[in-house]
Amino acid sequence: MTFKKQLNIYIMKSKIFKIVLPAFALLFAISVSLAFTPAGNSMVEETPVTAAFYQNPDENNCTQVVVDCDTCGCEICTAVIFGIERQLFLKNAGGKCNILLYKP
Repeated sequence: MTFKKQLNIYIMKSKIFKIVLPAFALLFAISVSLAFTPAGNSMVEETPVTAAFYQNPDENNCTQVVVDCDTCGCEICTAVIFGIERQLFLKNAGGKCNILLYKP
């Protein structure tokens, strides 16, 4: 046997190689999976509101409806109630519905 073959056999049989190679493969797999995973959702994003209110007839008298609206956005969230399109709001700490909602 040549020295090169003896060296290859020694490396393949060594305990270090048997431990390091699987550990390296596992570490590589985890790194690659994290590298190609999209950023995903973060807690900073606004959450959709499912319970909204419309003013009936003013902000002191609110009626609840169920919709998907956000507290941030650019287009005002509305709902058609008995044939009338109404703006939707959240109630503030005082119980008045005057916090404007937006479409997601």
